[in-house]
Amino acid sequence: MEDVEDGEEKLIAAVRHIAKSLGRTQTMADDILQVFSSFDNRFFALDKTSDRHQRRRDAPTADPRQSPSPSPLASFDRTIRALEGQVVHFVDSNRLIWSDSADAAAFLEAIDDLLDNRFFALDKTSDRHQRRRDAPTADPRQSPSPSPLASFDRTIRALEGQVVHFVDSNRLIWSDSADAAAFLEAIDDLLDNRFFALDKTSDRHQRRRDAPTADPRQSPSPSPLASFDRTIRALEGQTMADDILQVFSSFDNRFFALDKTSDRHQRRRDAPTADPRQSPSPSPLASFDRTIRALEGQVVHFVDSNRLIWSDSADAAAFLEAIDDLLDTATDLNNQASPATKPLLDRIDHLLRRCVLRLDEEFRAVIESTQPPVKDYDDDDTYHGGGEEHIPVANPVDTYEIIIDALPPGSVADLNDIAHRMVAADFGRECVETYAGFRRSFVEESVARLGLRPPPEDGFLAAAWDEIEEEIPRWIEAARMVFLILIPSERRLCERVFASLPAYADLAFSVTCVPVASDFLSFGAAVASVDQGPERLFGLLDMYEAVRDLLPKIDTVLSDQYSAAVLDEMGVVHRALSASVRRIFMELENLIRRDPVKSAVPGGDVHPITRYVMNYLGAACSRPTLAEVMAEDAARVAVPLPVRVAWIADILLDNLEAKSKIYRDLSLTYVFLMNNGRYILQKANGSDVGIMLGEDWIRRQNSKLRQWASEYQRASWAKVVAALRMDGLGGAASRSASVATEKAIRDKLGMFNNYLEDIWRTQGSWVAVDEQMRAELRGGIAEAVLPAYRNLVARLRQAGDARWLLDRYLKYSVEDVEARINELFEGGRRSQ
Repeated sequence: MEDVEDGEEKLIAAVRHIAKSLGRTQTMADDILQVFSSFDNRFFALDKTSDRHQRRRDAPTADPRQSPSPSPLASFDRTIRALEGQVVHFVDSNRLIWSDSADAAAFLEAIDDLLDNRFFALDKTSDRHQRRRDAPTADPRQSPSPSPLASFDRTIRALEGQVVHFVDSNRLIWSDSADAAAFLEAIDDLLDNRFFALDKTSDRHQRRRDAPTADPRQSPSPSPLASFDRTIRALEGQTMADDILQVFSSFDNRFFALDKTSDRHQRRRDAPTADPRQSPSPSPLASFDRTIRALEGQVVHFVDSNRLIWSDSADAAAFLEAIDDLLDTATDLNNQASPATKPLLDRIDHLLRRCVLRLDEEFRAVIESTQPPVKDYDDDDTYHGGGEEHIPVANPVDTYEIIIDALPPGSVADLNDIAHRMVAADFGRECVETYAGFRRSFVEESVARLGLRPPPEDGFLAAAWDEIEEEIPRWIEAARMVFLILIPSERRLCERVFASLPAYADLAFSVTCVPVASDFLSFGAAVASVDQGPERLFGLLDMYEAVRDLLPKIDTVLSDQYSAAVLDEMGVVHRALSASVRRIFMELENLIRRDPVKSAVPGGDVHPITRYVMNYLGAACSRPTLAEVMAEDAARVAVPLPVRVAWIADILLDNLEAKSKIYRDLSLTYVFLMNNGRYILQKANGSDVGIMLGEDWIRRQNSKLRQWASEYQRASWAKVVAALRMDGLGGAASRSASVATEKAIRDKLGMFNNYLEDIWRTQGSWVAVDEQMRAELRGGIAEAVLPAYRNLVARLRQAGDARWLLDRYLKYSVEDVEARINELFEGGRRSQ
């Protein structure tokens, strides 16, 4: 006994020597001695374990093949991996654990859980060893059972990492009380695993129990003096780290010789052996409980941290692994199909909710750190409009065949990791909402930069058409940017962030882009619903063509169940624009019919409605899309565009004939009809309108023109020509002037002069639509009038008193009449 006390004093002196060499005070030595003071409790627990091994060896060997029980090693593995991650996190931390009481408590709890798992696993290991020893015929190669030693190995490796962190540290461990406590706790865990996991030690105990002649009270126990001496020698001349590792590496043979412990072992050996079949085996739920507590400590450490977990990739990996272990544990508990698992499942559910809240926070942080900020346009020069209405405009692009990577690959990978865990925890929709909330603001800002004006307070339906018409080209260009670049880019990003989660990728894309796309398309729907004035046709056609061209290109992008609504909405806008174009043509027909006869157009000129309709038809028929739209009428029998154009032209002619009746002068009526009919043919000849009207229609219209020309000559010049006839003078007019009476000649010439002067006075301001028509009218008049007038003058010259008659009654020469005819229809000369 004196030797033992002397050895203890030497060990104490050696420990104090270590403390002194490190420049520390008595406190550090006392702390280390406190570790050694707890050895006795370890040995007491070992004796109980050895007793349990003895009982199991003495009991009849159970056949594991007849009563198989589920191995808890999977649970042990998850528990130890969780504890390993938690412990390594603390021991590798660059900051003091005890600077935060929550961290300190979590660290200590993790160490306690490590100890609990070692004792629970040891009993199963010892029992399996005993069965193998007692079954001589059993072939382990034929009935292998999973050994729990792998679990102990992982535990020891975890503790090794913790201990090495401290012993390799360049600073004094006892410079920080928290580090000292953690180091001592790690040593405690090493001791627990040393004494409870060594099968060799259990075999030695068995051999000692089975020796019938050996009396442990009489046989001298090994003196601990030699062990103490070896310890002291090991401490001399080496670093503290090597000293401590060397000391603990030889504990197994050192302390079993203590008299007090040996006595306690002997008393228990002499006691009747308990039947292990009667003693209840530990419930596997206890292992689940320890697993959950271990994971809880690790999870709480992360979720309560004041810094971002993803600021450190190692922390992020550890946190994700802890969540994976929670999910695996929940799966294993669900497979137990026992009501007793409900409290454990509730605890896991609570932990998962806390994890998800922190994952959501980290998810937001990752996006915020990489998503470009909303640009401030207060000082930007790229605006439409002025004053208080600033509309930022994105730079134009040369091609739409581009995809934008909005987030860097590293961030995408982090987001994917988080998304997988949130989905596995049944919080996929929450993850989608978080993602979509950030990305939708980015998409909205991107659309705002495309130069579109905000809608009026009362909506586009109440806006003036001039404002809408000005907005249409910008909307068309923006539509190409949105549906060919922005939305496909967002689709690709969703598929990467939610990789291997296609349903959630579709949902995220829908929540992000569908509201923006629907709001964007609302302009097209509003334009298709405004009043159907004919002047709106071309803006509608432009929008129709843009939407038509976009539909096949975005069909694959918007094909999933969530975003297909946008594709349907775009199809609705496409059909609405088509129907609106057809209604515009119907409205044009009604507009022509309802155009009132207000006042006559001066000089029989072309009526404004004629110019409007023919120019309108010319521009409309030049758009190939119009024929496509007119053929799409699914609600009724589609009317082809040529038929529709011919209807409009016929309605126009009917309206013009009604307007021509306002003229009191019948001649001017026909001039008006000729001018308008001629203008219609001019616009039709050689144009798309003429192709639509067809040759038969043009031929009929030319016939009408000739008819109106004949009616004009009859109404205006028939009486002039009648005044020049020589029927009233008979033959006397040809023989001599004396035969004709002076009164008859005077009446004819006077009547001719009056008619001619009246026509010159009225028709000189009348209009001919072009030089050709003017020339044709003048030629027709000259052909009817000049020969008759020339004949009358010739006969007068043949009379005896011709000179007297010519001087008295001939006011205009033939040349004068011809010149006056050529002055007709100058009032409307203009460039058409």
